[in-house]
Formats: sequence, structure tokens, C-alpha cells
Amino acid sequence: MLGLYLSNLFFMIYKAAYISFILMLLLSFSSGCSSEEKDIPEPDSELPGGDEDSDDGDKETDKVSPFLCTPYNSDKFEKQILYSCEFDHGFDTEYWDNPKDEKFATWTFLPENVETADGKLKLKIKYEEHTRGNKNLYFTSGMLRSKSKVGYGYYEARIKGADVWPGTCSAFWLYTFPNEIDNSKGKKNDVVYNEIDVIELQQVPKSKFILSQNMHIWVFDKDLKNEQIKAGQYPKLGKNETTVNWNPEDEYHVYAVENRPDSVVFYIDDVRVASKPNYFWHMDMYLTLSLGLRNPFEKYDADGQRLPVNPDGLDKSVLDNEGEFIDPESPQRFASVMYVDYIRSWKRDYENFESSKREFTDEDRQRFK
Repeated sequence: MLGLYLSNLFFMIYKAAYISFILMLLLSFSSGCSSEEKDIPEPDSELPGGDEDSDDGDKETDKVSPFLCTPYNSDKFEKQILYSCEFDHGFDTEYWDNPKDEKFATWTFLPENVETADGKLKLKIKYEEHTRGNKNLYFTSGMLRSKSKVGYGYYEARIKGADVWPGTCSAFWLYTFPNEIDNSKGKKNDVVYNEIDVIELQQVPKSKFILSQNMHIWVFDKDLKNEQIKAGQYPKLGKNETTVNWNPEDEYHVYAVENRPDSVVFYIDDVRVASKPNYFWHMDMYLTLSLGLRNPFEKYDADGQRLPVNPDGLDKSVLDNEGEFIDPESPQRFASVMYVDYIRSWKRDYENFESSKREFTDEDRQRFK
């Protein structure tokens, strides 16, 4: 009897040790993050490189790893100090700019709407009627933008959104300047603009709990003029939305993206929430934090161009009555602030990643709708 008891005890100890070994091995693999990982988007069978039953694309780059590499579970990332800021002592104007920018359709960015206090970056949007050319505009806002471009890497910011919804959008994004590429040196379907919206808070009119992580490109049309390929019109290309159960204007959350040669992966509070194959987002881009307008304080015309809306003509019943207003009796003339606790950047060696880059084609205009 004693022999049988000891035999069973030995077996149980051996089994527990074996399970512990396997778990340690898995944890070691997870923290190490193999350089050959393929943690790219969930397969989409309707797109090239979609799933294992598809004849298109490289099957190896379409597998999803059970482990994801981030700067918090891997030693493969190197922090980029020049493109990281905790805002404890303002921001380094050698590397960051708070510009006057009049290129945005329905408001103007002004330096005085950017400040740091108490270890936070504050971007303010406010009612301030002014003119640009022959156009009346009604709001100014603030932007912080890197003075140089960044390439592949992992970028994150801890943000609390502005407290006016609907009507404002607190954004963390990467983009190239429009018209950087000389159209005389291009051809039809050349990709000439990149934009990755790491996060756009509260821009969806039906719910402030729907957060956007979209991707856009511009290409040359047949006349070598810019054609905007937006996520809204081409959702399979770049539209991502995440519904959360907390109010993004009430507390800080961490929003991140890793732009990789093979994929673009989005995170909220260190959890992957969306990803897409990186077919077209291979241009170096400016790292940007900004606060902008949305419906009902702007509208679109038949050609998709954004137009300013005179807020004094809006129905007060559809406006947010909980925000910070210049005049409590005039909620359409509001002021509001987007808060940023920090912005951080990392890079790693992407040499072993197989790129998903390819040319944009005429067929893509239908494929990605």
C-alpha cells in the first residue's frame, strides 16, 4: 500500500513539474518575442493575403501569433527620447512645434492654444470668429507636431479627451503633408499621402463610446491630381472602430499603434483592438496631437469637402450642455481642452519582417469598399 501511495505521489509531482516547465517555456517565448513573429491582422478572406484558403498573398505573413510584442513585454524595443515627452517641463522646441496652421478646412491652429501645466499638455479649442481668405471660420485650436518625421515604430500617448460631444475630436495621429510629392514626377495610382489615426476620440455622432483608429491614403488620379482614399469610403482598407464601456472624456487612457512593414496594429490600454495589413503606409510621417471640430460644427458638401458651420445657427437641443462654455447661455460658443499626460516612441529592428507593401491599383477602388 505504501509503495502504491509513493508511486502515485511521484507521478503527481512529475506531472506538476512538467506543466510548470511548459508554462515557463511559453512565458519565456512570450517575453522574448521571436524576431520571426507574425502577429499581424486577423485574416480577411476578401483581400489579397487574406486567409490560408486564399490563393493571393504570402501565407506566412497572414498568421496571427498568440503573443504580441510591445515595449512592455519585450526587450526588442529601443525608446526614442527625441520623440517622447512627459510634459513635466514643457516640451523641447528643437523637436516639437505648436504651429500656426491654416491648412485645415474648418478651424485654425494657433500656438497660444497649446500649453503645459502640472505635467500635462493642454490643447484648447475655443470659439473665436475669424476669416481666412473669403471664408468665415468660428473656432481656433491647438496642435503639437514633431518637427521631423518618424518611420516604422511603436507610438503611444496617454490622453483624456475634450469634454464637448458632439462637435470635437481629440486626436493622436501620424501624417505626411499634402502635396509633398511633385505630381510631374508621378504616375496614376502612386501613393502620395499617408495618414494613420492612432486614435480619434468622440468623433462618431451616434456615440461617444465608439473610438476610431482609421488609416487613409491619397493617390494620383489619371490627371495626376490628388484622389483621397478615405477609410469611410473604403472601410476594408483602413476603417477600425472600438466600442468601450467608459467615457473617454472622464479619464486618461493609453492609445498606441505599431506601424510595421507587414501590418499596422492598434492598442488601447495595452490591449490589441485592431489591425490591418500594411499595404500602403510606408512613408515617414509627422507625429501629431491635435484637437479638431466635427459635426455639427462642420459639414460636408456634395464633393466631400468640409465646410464651416456658423454655430449661432445651430439648434441648442442637439448640443452638449455639460462642457466648458464661454457663455453658459450659448453652448454653441464653447471652449474645451484635450489633455495629454505623455507621448512615447520606440523603434526596433524590422529587418526580418516581410513587407506587405504593394502598388495601389484601379481594382482596389472596388476591392476595399
